Amino acid sequence: MFKNIKSYANIFWQMFKMDLIVFKKNAISGIVDTMIWVSVILAVVSYIFPLLGMTQNFGEMWLVGTIVSCCVFEIWVFAASFIADREGNNTIAYLLALPIPSWLVFLKFVASTAFKTSVYTILVIPLGKLIIWNKMDLSNFAPIKFFIMFLTVNIFFGFFSLLMTTIPETFPQIRKVWTRIVFPLWFLSGVEFPWYIVRKLSPNIAYAFLVNPMIYAMEGIRATVLGQANYLNFWICLPVLWLFAISFCLIATFRLRRKLDLV
Repeated sequence: MFKNIKSYANIFWQMFKMDLIVFKKNAISGIVDTMIWVSVILAVVSYIFPLLGMTQNFGEMWLVGTIVSCCVFEIWVFAASFIADREGNNTIAYLLALPIPSWLVFLKFVASTAFKTSVYTILVIPLGKLIIWNKMDLSNFAPIKFFIMFLTVNIFFGFFSLLMTTIPETFPQIRKVWTRIVFPLWFLSGVEFPWYIVRKLSPNIAYAFLVNPMIYAMEGIRATVLGQANYLNFWICLPVLWLFAISFCLIATFRLRRKLDLV
C-alpha cells in the first residue's frame, strides 16, 4: 500500500510539473494582464466613483473582492481549455491511462488551477495599496487568517472550475454556462456590495443569497483584510467554503467519470 501511495504521489507530481512548465511560458503575461485590469478599474472606483456619491471606502472593498473576481474569470478560461481538449486533442485520455485512480487526474487539474489563480492574485493587495494608498486602511489586516482564506478561496475555485467542465455537453455551450450560472453567481456574490447591505434591504433576500457559495469567498477574504465588523464571520465562511469544495469534488468526479465512460 505504501508503495502504491508513493507511486501515485510521484505520478501526480510529474503531471503537476508538466502543467507548471506550460504555465511558466505565459505566467508573466498573465500577471501583467491581471495587474492592468485591477489598476484601471481600481483607479476609477477609488477616485472617480466617490465624486458621484459612492462611499469613500468603496475602493478598498472592491479591491479585496477582486481576488475572488480574478479567480472567477481565470477558472473559466481553464475550464474552457479543459472542455476544448476533451473534444480535440483529448490529452485527458492519456492521463487517465496512467496507473493511477481517475480521481487523482481530476485532482491534478484542481491543484494546477488553484496554483495558477494564486500566482495571478497574490499581488492584488500590494498593488492596490500602492494605487489608493491612504484610502485603504490595513489596521485590521490579519495575515494568518488572510493566508488561510486566500488558499481556501483558490482551492475552492479549483473545484468549482472542475465542476463547470462537466456541465456543457459541447464546447459552444460554455457561453450558456457562463451567462446562466457563473456570471449570476459572481455578480450576486457581493462584488459591488457587502452582504449586510442586502440584509438592510430585506433579511429574507439576504438569507437567500447565502445559498451562493461565492458570497462566502467574498465576505471571508474581505473580513481578513478590512476587519470583521461589516462582513460575514470568518469562522463561518471558512468551513462553508470547504464544504462546498468537497461537494463540488464529489459531484464533478461522478459526472466526469460518466462523461468519459470510466468504469
